[in-house]
Amino acid sequence: MIQNRNVIALTGPTGAIGMALIKCCLERNMEVIAIVNPNSKRKERLKQFSGLHVIECDMEKYCELDLCRELKNEMHIRTTEEFTCDIWIHLAWMSASGMGRNDVFVQNRNVTFLLDAMDAANRAGCHTFLGAGSQAEYGLQSEDIGEFSETKPFTGYGIAKLCAGQLGRIRAQQLGIRFLWTRICSVYGPYDGENTMLISAIDSLLKGDVPEFTKGEQIWDYLYSEDAANMLMKLVDYGKDGRIYVIGSGTKKPLSQYIECMKYTVEQVIGRNVTISIGTRPYGENQVMYLCANLQAFLEDTGEFAFTSYEEGIRNTVIWCEKQLAD
Repeated sequence: MIQNRNVIALTGPTGAIGMALIKCCLERNMEVIAIVNPNSKRKERLKQFSGLHVIECDMEKYCELDLCRELKNEMHIRTTEEFTCDIWIHLAWMSASGMGRNDVFVQNRNVTFLLDAMDAANRAGCHTFLGAGSQAEYGLQSEDIGEFSETKPFTGYGIAKLCAGQLGRIRAQQLGIRFLWTRICSVYGPYDGENTMLISAIDSLLKGDVPEFTKGEQIWDYLYSEDAANMLMKLVDYGKDGRIYVIGSGTKKPLSQYIECMKYTVEQVIGRNVTISIGTRPYGENQVMYLCANLQAFLEDTGEFAFTSYEEGIRNTVIWCEKQLAD
């Protein structure tokens, strides 16, 4: 029965990290409850997982979400038996990219939604709440970002993430649940957004187009989505209440090298040469030129971690993109 096993609830399940988390948790024989927006264009992705419980709930409704009741309805069970959930991972966020990053009203609502999710987690009996923050909380930096790095966000998105983590910690203390906050560097992999740099570039190359890039001088840290999922689960297992963990690969190199490796990988997968244009796009305003994770806190509390090489991760991503185009 579900109440006798580890049960995890996950919001924002259809993105790169969410899909990798579902796979990771199911492989652990955990019961997974995916809480998805009813209007999500990507919710069909969840049908590939056998044994996954899917609850449709808009973020606006988190404040009244009774997860145990919804789970009984989803399983078509009539019983007075109480279901409880153990862990809640909150990945859901509105307008995480594009112009919406500076929509102050939307970003402010995201903070409320996170607090509503915490209350829903408490009602469901969760002992742990893990929230997904962002490297955007740090703003522009010239050194590796870690637990004690100065936070100086300059976008509405980064400010809201910082606020959500700080208020979430207070709410967790009030509710008496364990609270973990992660600040995630750039993640790539299957199921990533179509407008992200790597996915959009791969799609362009597979279609025979020529994607354009900046000079690629940014020093960058890229983390494969399955590694991100496994790191989050390591924190669920070993993370300390209230501590902030930066999640990344800890490896840094110029963005142009990642791009060249991506190009080479596409060529290897499809068996023909492709063309890219580096240096034809200008840098954006307040361009982040340095991003690398300091993993000290993570490694201190969870031990060693084996990362997927970028070469392997980008190959998996190219193959996934090729399959999406074929379908």
